[in-house]
Formats: sequence, structure tokens, C-alpha cells
Amino acid sequence: MAKETKTTVETVSDPPKPVTDPAMRLKFLMFWSRLIITVLAMGLFGYLASAMLTMREEMTSSSKDVLLLMLGSFLPIVLAISKFWLDPDDAHTPANNNTENNVEEKEADARPAA
Repeated sequence: MAKETKTTVETVSDPPKPVTDPAMRLKFLMFWSRLIITVLAMGLFGYLASAMLTMREEMTSSSKDVLLLMLGSFLPIVLAISKFWLDPDDAHTPANNNTENNVEEKEADARPAA
């Protein structure tokens, strides 16, 4: 008596990869890069402020002047960072060229003036 063996071969294909939108990928990368820059700038500003406030001995006038200049130059940077994160306006994101407003503006520009 001979035994019969049946073999079946199934091909399994990989699941399709999700399509990522390049604009969303850019937003993702911009968010993380801005977050890292923010953390670095705030950390350096905090270090400078704490170094100036926690000095145990008198600083020389030249060192004090340099530290004050560095602290003063960081104030506009800190203000710009806080404006970026706290401003409700979405002006810092690039405009999409496919919106209806842009199409209407282009049509209005194409019409001759009366």
C-alpha cells in the first residue's frame, strides 16, 4: 500500500505599504526639528540665567558684560520661540497651492479690469 502525500504551495505577498503624504512627512520633520531647536535654545538661556544668578563670588566686569550681552541676545530668540508655539495663527506653515482660494485668486487676476 502506497501512501499519497499532497503538498500545497501558497504564496503570501507582503501587505501593501501605507502611502505617506509628502506634506505630512514634511510637517512631521519640521515639528521635531523645531522642538529640538526650542529645547536647545531654552536650555542654553536657562543655563545663562542660572549661571548669572547663582554666582558665589564677584565676577569681573568684562565677564559680566559678556554674560549680559549673551543674555540680551537670547531674549528675541526666546520671544520668537514663544510666539511660534503660542500664536494661534497658522502663518508658519507653507500654503497649499491646490486650495480653492488660490484658484479663485488666479481667476480674478486673469480677468481684464473694466
